[in-house]
Amino acid sequence: MRPAPVQQREGERRRESGTRRVFWVLGLFCVMGWGYVLLAGDWMMIHSVEVRGLKALDQAEVQKGVFAALDARKEWRPWSTRHAWFLNYEALEKDLQTRLFAENVTVDKTYGYVLRLMVEERESRFVLHSHQQYLWVDASGLVTEELTKDERRQVQARLLGQVEPTLSDPPVIQRDLDELIASGYIVADTESVRHWMDIALQLKKMGIAYRELNVAEQPKEIDSMETVDTYRILLDSSKDLAPQVENYKAFKSSRTKFKVSEYLDIRIPGRVYYK
Repeated sequence: MRPAPVQQREGERRRESGTRRVFWVLGLFCVMGWGYVLLAGDWMMIHSVEVRGLKALDQAEVQKGVFAALDARKEWRPWSTRHAWFLNYEALEKDLQTRLFAENVTVDKTYGYVLRLMVEERESRFVLHSHQQYLWVDASGLVTEELTKDERRQVQARLLGQVEPTLSDPPVIQRDLDELIASGYIVADTESVRHWMDIALQLKKMGIAYRELNVAEQPKEIDSMETVDTYRILLDSSKDLAPQVENYKAFKSSRTKFKVSEYLDIRIPGRVYYK
């Protein structure tokens, strides 16, 4: 038989060991509980979006786009895609820039469950010139309405050379369709339309004011533009515009006088052809 003091010490050690296990278990549950609160708690989720800089875009549509962008992320994670701590700001900015067709989107840090954005809008519509029709078309390719009489007169004066085009003018894109167009008509797929509008914006940023841009039927690329000159300027919108515009500027600033009667071809870098 063991001495009583030895048995007593073993009993105390077992009780202490059991107490430590209980504390470890309680500590583990506590950590798991706080982990759940931090990773899945409702108070850490983005519930609201505040947007600055809006002019034409609708606040509700932007908020809808933000949540769609957050929920569209497919990689697995043990927390919600709307968790404020784990937002990839750079990826979200690029996604929203595409979704909103914006010039720039800056995602500010979150404030509780509020996500703040700064949106720099861009031209969101253009004038479609088809035969004798002049219509407003949005960035998805949808005809929204005809120009008012005043708007039509301004555009026609610009096309006829009665007034010089400016960089603040809305884009005018000429494409002759085979039918009369009314509101609700889709003039082209969204990708093509946004490409046209990108070209218009690029030209504007490079300081080129034009009367209108012309779209080739196949493929649906902008193949020429009409500026303040009396001739058409051939370009290739499927390639980098910068060297083509440099060609045009170099030609315009040349001291040698060239007589152009029909067109100026600036599509090949370092070369200009004309007729």
